Amino acid sequence: MDLFLTIVLALNTVWFAIAFWFFSIRPLRAARLLVPWRDRHEASFAVLIHALRFLGGMNLALALYSLLLLLHPEMWDVALQVVIPLMIFGVAHGSQFYFNLPLAVRQARGQRYLWPVWNGPMLGIFLVDGLLCVLNFACSILLFPPTIPH
Repeated sequence: MDLFLTIVLALNTVWFAIAFWFFSIRPLRAARLLVPWRDRHEASFAVLIHALRFLGGMNLALALYSLLLLLHPEMWDVALQVVIPLMIFGVAHGSQFYFNLPLAVRQARGQRYLWPVWNGPMLGIFLVDGLLCVLNFACSILLFPPTIPH
């Protein structure tokens, strides 16, 4: 179990750190991924670039929290102290997957969608967030199995 937990926390740390870099350090690149070329002249594009930095900041906090859990396991001697952050990380990844899901469905049906989910970098983001959601919840259940009342 220790190896699985270490792997999940390392993946969280790396993924959240990449998101910080992408959204806070390279927000123009992130905005270009989301907004088609024809719409980049609108004022909202500049607003999006600056707003993405906030998303990056939240990812930085999650990366640091995951890194702290990874580097100092002795600080978390009760399983529940690790399970709760794992569930929070699972929700963070799961929400990204969930909110891209309607766009993926629309794209698959050939309907109008905001950004492409099934190709390019968004496909990787979509799949990694879905996988990390599952891994975080699986790890939390293995650490602290739910009990069924008799």
